[in-house]
Amino acid sequence: MRERPSSDAENPAFPKGVQIATLVGDQTKAGDTIILRMNFPANFQMPPHTHPYSEVVTIISGAIETSQGEKFEKKAKY
Repeated sequence: MRERPSSDAENPAFPKGVQIATLVGDQTKAGDTIILRMNFPANFQMPPHTHPYSEVVTIISGAIETSQGEKFEKKAKY
C-alpha cells in the first residue's frame, strides 16, 4: 500500500497518513467498478464527494460512519 500525499491532484482532500491501493478497476473510467484498499488515520472524516464509478466497500477493522449527499451527516455507523 502506498501513502498518498496531500498534494495528490486526484484526491487533494486526503491528508497525510491516508493509504490507498487500487485492487480492481480504473478510477478514470465512468461506470467502472472500483475496489480499493484504504487505511485511514484514527478519527478520519471523509469529506463529501462524488465520483463516476461504483465502489465496493468491505470494512476489515474498526467502524465507519457513512453519509450520502452534499454535506456530512452522521446517519449510519457500520
